[in-house]
Amino acid sequence: MILERVKSVDVQFFGWDNINAKSQQQSGIGKAQKSWHTEYNSIVNGLFPEKIRVVVQYEAKSGKIKSLFFNADLAENAERGLDTPGG
Repeated sequence: MILERVKSVDVQFFGWDNINAKSQQQSGIGKAQKSWHTEYNSIVNGLFPEKIRVVVQYEAKSGKIKSLFFNADLAENAERGLDTPGG
């Protein structure tokens, strides 16, 4: 087995809170920043996340809790083909 004593596996998403925040920041109207989220609904947000991270926490032989991070970068501006409610 590659990993034994896994304590948790979490998926995190990096991106804008919603399409309006992204549009406001890019147009200079407002101040918004991308951030990490534990939940991400592309239909509700109107866009896809730009990164996904899987965090695996496990107990090492020493008894200490260790973390492994698996990162994936996704395409920017992929929301152009996203069908959103009311859009």
